[in-house]
Amino acid sequence: MRHEETIIPVKTREEVAIEYGITVKILNAHIIKYDLPIKPYASLFPKQQKIIYEALGYPPSVKRCLYDDV
Repeated sequence: MRHEETIIPVKTREEVAIEYGITVKILNAHIIKYDLPIKPYASLFPKQQKIIYEALGYPPSVKRCLYDDV
């Protein structure tokens, strides 16, 4: 049986903010507040997405299990 690997797409800050129902400005404020190691204006690769989701909690639209191996 073949293991199907799910590819997590690179996301923009706007896409992640929309998942939370907040603005990019508020998302950036949370990144600063929690001192997350994410560079300003950078695209959010799966590793950075997981850092945000772990700090803020996973939005309902995001499957936590996809990030287990990230």
